[in-house]
Amino acid sequence: MDDEFKSPFVFNANTAAFVSLIYKCSKDINNAANFQRKMVKHINPKAGTIDKMFAFPTSQHCETNPERMKKVFADVGQALQMLAVNENETTTLLPNTKRRKINLHVDGLTARNFRKLRYNLTRKLMEMGASKYIKPMIDALDQITCQHDILHKSRMHCNDCI
Repeated sequence: MDDEFKSPFVFNANTAAFVSLIYKCSKDINNAANFQRKMVKHINPKAGTIDKMFAFPTSQHCETNPERMKKVFADVGQALQMLAVNENETTTLLPNTKRRKINLHVDGLTARNFRKLRYNLTRKLMEMGASKYIKPMIDALDQITCQHDILHKSRMHCNDCI
């Protein structure tokens, strides 16, 4: 093995040989990674950019119980253009839904009910004919993260905005 690279974390000869090889090839590995990054940017100039959208979807339904939370989620899904409700009241997943990640910042009650939403929607699937209404909502739910936001309480409730 070369004397140029000595690591105090070598466990055996095979590990030492592998680390030495990687060290010698690090410039080539870096060039390959840069080439890949540049190629992806050339093919898709918007790759890796994060688009930020601040939306304040509201619903006329109260989220205090599980049944109403489903209606709130359907309203929010439509407002964020993830779900569409057709004339026959079936729910459809829009094409861009699987490419998006949505972060919702909500109060404690809504966060608690949102955590229970998947279970409640799955229970609803057992009803006859409910799959065409509920399955797209479950698929959209995979793209949404809901977290308790302390600013909701301190900024909105304390300032009598709600």
